Amino acid sequence: MTLTTIKNDIKAFGKKKLEYMRGYVSMQEDFQEKLRKQLIGKVYAEQELLKYKKEAESYSHNTAQSLYQQLENEKNVELSNQKSKEERITADDAAELGLLSSIKLTADEMLEYLEKYKNKPLAIRKLKEIMDNDTNLIYIGIDMEEFDKQQRLEKLVHFLNRKIDYFHGGLQINGDKIDLVQHEMIVEGVLETIDAELQQYLE
Repeated sequence: MTLTTIKNDIKAFGKKKLEYMRGYVSMQEDFQEKLRKQLIGKVYAEQELLKYKKEAESYSHNTAQSLYQQLENEKNVELSNQKSKEERITADDAAELGLLSSIKLTADEMLEYLEKYKNKPLAIRKLKEIMDNDTNLIYIGIDMEEFDKQQRLEKLVHFLNRKIDYFHGGLQINGDKIDLVQHEMIVEGVLETIDAELQQYLE
């Protein structure tokens, strides 16, 4: 399992929920026409619609729970991989970081040090502290997320969890055609943002 696989599974989940929404609307319209022509009874139509809705809701619940779990597992794998690549701060690093906190750095110099220490989270934390305490650096717009891999991962996982929430709870199997049309447009955009968010994390 990888983040890319999970991302594709989340997208497939959203598409399948839309299929269920379309299917319910279509079934409802078909039954209304058959009821009008007295080809089926009302009780049969209601039972079939209820059966379809329960099937869709069961799929949604089970898939969402599975995706939440897979995402949590993969997050832990990613965190473990990040930890294995982390480097410890040496005595020389500590001395240099101590010196840096006592002098004024330019934005370009700070970027060089962030790049130098990108695999040393404690050093990155110290550099962030230096930036937060330097009025010249606080507004320069360095994206600290770029250098904080754990924070980037947490942000991605939170984003993907929210998309699972939306597909599970937001896409209702209710036979509302207007609701369906609106969600079709929203889901199309969501699927693109899921790709973009993961791509940004992987870069």
